Amino acid sequence: MAALCAVTGCTIESGETVLRVTPLPEDPEIRFTSDDEPPLTLYLSNQSFEDDPVLLTLSIDSVALIDGRFYVESQHNWLAALIELPPGEHTITAASDSGATLTETFEISPQQRLWALLDYWYDGTSRSRKLTWFVSDEPVAFG
Repeated sequence: MAALCAVTGCTIESGETVLRVTPLPEDPEIRFTSDDEPPLTLYLSNQSFEDDPVLLTLSIDSVALIDGRFYVESQHNWLAALIELPPGEHTITAASDSGATLTETFEISPQQRLWALLDYWYDGTSRSRKLTWFVSDEPVAFG
């Protein structure tokens, strides 16, 4: 579904989470895929009961991929985005409507697969709202 949306643009709903996928340029190197073994499997989640929902935008190498409203739901829900991207160094940029931002660089080798988590956090007691990033060359285990 996301691969088709990347071409045509659409809205994806998973539970209460709603993503708007903007059409990408023709034949982009960075795009959603329906491949079962993509170079990057990115999991996104809102972990804040205080900021529910939170609006998140995300791009890789300035290619806009995610623009969506994420609900905390049970706090243990992650939306998976399967992403095709070429080998090399990449920069992910994410921002929330509450002011949290994140910029991280990661590298992927030819034939390598990566799994990553991007989580939004705010507990209502601290002043800082934040986005966290975790990347691994092993599948992520959710407990």
